Amino acid sequence: MSDVRLSAKSAAVLKQIGEGRSYEAILKSDPALTCSDIFAAAREALRLLEPQPAKETHDAAWLEAIRANHARAYEPWSMEEDAELEGLVGRSESTAEIAYHLGRRPSAIESRKRRFGLAGKQADR
Repeated sequence: MSDVRLSAKSAAVLKQIGEGRSYEAILKSDPALTCSDIFAAAREALRLLEPQPAKETHDAAWLEAIRANHARAYEPWSMEEDAELEGLVGRSESTAEIAYHLGRRPSAIESRKRRFGLAGKQADR
């Protein structure tokens, strides 16, 4: 299923339908609602049930090409890696050296350093 959620209006309408209320009762519950809102809520819910297209093959090839140089690119970071990153920054290793050591992209190293307040703690060489 999709990561998209129902709008608040659609969720309220569908909740009332789920409770067994008639269209008339739903429309009386909120004078701003119209029959079109009820139909729109149903369409919105059905759209969420549609199968999502599979990732395209070029995505896999793109990731494979990146991982040829950065083996752990786009993988979740472990607590151990975070600690290792902090130690490498503390030893004034460059971003490129840290990226090579951890198998990550330099941009991921920079991002992680900013996240943990380590940015600017070593000179990039």
